[in-house]
Amino acid sequence: MDHTQASDWEYSRGTSHAELTQYFFTKSISNFMSYNAKANFELNLGLQKDALSFKMIPWLRTFNNDDAGNIKIKNSWDLKEGWGEYSEESWSLRLGNQLFSWGASDRINPTDVLNPRDYSDPLSSEKLPIMALRLRLHSVKIEPVELEFILTPFFKESVLPWSWPASTPSSLNLYSSRWLWPLPRTFSDQSFTVPLNYFLDKESFAQTLQFGAKARASGIEGWDYSLYFFDGVESLPRIAFSKEGVASDPNLPIEVTLHPSYHRQRMFGADASGSFSFGDQEFGLRLELAHFWRFNDRAYSATPELRQDLEKDNYVHIVGGVDHTLQENFLGGIWYLNLQYVFFQNLGRLEQSVGSLVLTGLPNAQPWDRNLIFYLEERITSNFKVTNTVVWSFTNEDGFIRPASEYQFNDSLKFRGGGEFFLGKAQGFYGQFKANHRIHLAADYVF
Repeated sequence: MDHTQASDWEYSRGTSHAELTQYFFTKSISNFMSYNAKANFELNLGLQKDALSFKMIPWLRTFNNDDAGNIKIKNSWDLKEGWGEYSEESWSLRLGNQLFSWGASDRINPTDVLNPRDYSDPLSSEKLPIMALRLRLHSVKIEPVELEFILTPFFKESVLPWSWPASTPSSLNLYSSRWLWPLPRTFSDQSFTVPLNYFLDKESFAQTLQFGAKARASGIEGWDYSLYFFDGVESLPRIAFSKEGVASDPNLPIEVTLHPSYHRQRMFGADASGSFSFGDQEFGLRLELAHFWRFNDRAYSATPELRQDLEKDNYVHIVGGVDHTLQENFLGGIWYLNLQYVFFQNLGRLEQSVGSLVLTGLPNAQPWDRNLIFYLEERITSNFKVTNTVVWSFTNEDGFIRPASEYQFNDSLKFRGGGEFFLGKAQGFYGQFKANHRIHLAADYVF
């Protein structure tokens, strides 16, 4: 980290990144090209004087080949972090764009609901910053407990591969993204086929004031514990379907309209992380759980034809995992193994298949239900490692395999390569992407 001083202010430049990723798809679907590129650039800047500090990380992302049959570049920029903070020995107050990390489990964190995500690539789903006020208390009087309170009057929805219209309703282009809408194009009867035309309504929002709180206790008999509370808005929309037209007339298309809306939710969660020994081997253990209350007041006020799709049950989401690093070299490298189980359970009978009054055969939109996740990492040398991730859904009988490798060329330059290969039934979240197998190559430069 570089530092300079002027007028008692200390300037710094932290770890910054420039990353270029090239994707190659195994099949060109719906006129989309079989390759795609993404660039990511972020600059880490800091400023501090006594108890007052500022952080700014400008974030620029560029995508190309994003439209079917066309080479089109899309740029997006944000302040990944852009905040000011006042810190004392026992407390700190931070205001601005922030990223929060809740939860103790690896990769899958049910309690980590504060930040929306960018699902324009459903497989990477990067976090997006939110404007928030954070108060953190870490007084010696309450050791070993640390308290955190987060408040924001702003709501930022997750980014999907498709954009919502500015007006209502607008024709829906099912081919506007490589990650296609999993919607049928026609309705077929025994004697004829009727085309389906889709329209997208403008989204609607609930009251957006959001509040979060976290209490963390560290080092209690070698274990860490946390409690979480969140009262806010779901960052993904609920979508209701309506239709006009009848299937008995093959000369008239059926018009289907999608109505997205955002609703409030409340979450209470907890986690625990620590380790245990078995013989001369040590194993890590992590458990995380969250209970979600999903508010249905806006669903009940909707028209009867939309209500069934909008009503949602409360649910629990639990992740448990164990990890282990082999103490000695095995097959020429140091091995790390991580096994997780994801459990998802609705608590009620309100929900039915989304769109079932209009369409049938839609795939499951919930990526985590009852999954087994196995992660394997072999560090062959200090600068070269290979990994493999296997995910399987017992609910939908689908999953994916993600082999990868990483080579640290020097302190600044890293190369990565890998792929995502989907398998199983097409009605599952992962199985619906079986035409989208891909491999990727990436270079990451740190400066």
